[in-house]
Amino acid sequence: MKELQDKLKDFQKKGIPADDPRMRELQMEQLKMTKDALPIGGCLPMILQFPLLIAFYTAVTVSLAIRQANFLWLPDLSAGDPWHLLEFAFAISMVLAMKFTPQAAVITPEQQMQQKMMMYLMPVMMLWIMWSAPAGLLLYWFFGNIVSFVQQMVINRMNKTDEPPTSEIVQSVPKNAKKVKPKLSTS
Repeated sequence: MKELQDKLKDFQKKGIPADDPRMRELQMEQLKMTKDALPIGGCLPMILQFPLLIAFYTAVTVSLAIRQANFLWLPDLSAGDPWHLLEFAFAISMVLAMKFTPQAAVITPEQQMQQKMMMYLMPVMMLWIMWSAPAGLLLYWFFGNIVSFVQQMVINRMNKTDEPPTSEIVQSVPKNAKKVKPKLSTS
């Protein structure tokens, strides 16, 4: 998808208008057909995890081994957290994991606003959904978020570049460059 975003930016630089939604849609369709892009690729890991989460939810609520099993402040892993600390920790870990995950390049301000809304509204929605979920399921998901957060930090550190992406160092000034007058400072 990053390659597609780069191609769309190239189209914008060539003068193709980005504010026309129909033209942008046609460009995306054309690029997807030429690059064999899978639009569901970003959702695929979650779709693959979802049956596992449903099975784990069923196992936690039905299993006799987990009933009355305590862990730290939780008296029963098959029931909800009595003080709801785990739900808030889960939502905060979700915000952190989303904040440090690289986002796709945005093309329009609307897309930027949608990404920002998803970053903050998704954890709030999940907090509401998981409010009465079994503590065992929340522990599993919470620690999964923490592991993915640490993994993403390691990946970000490994992919980090030393120089800024927009800087370009030149050895000499081109001969046809326009001379700039220095501004006089008032201080």
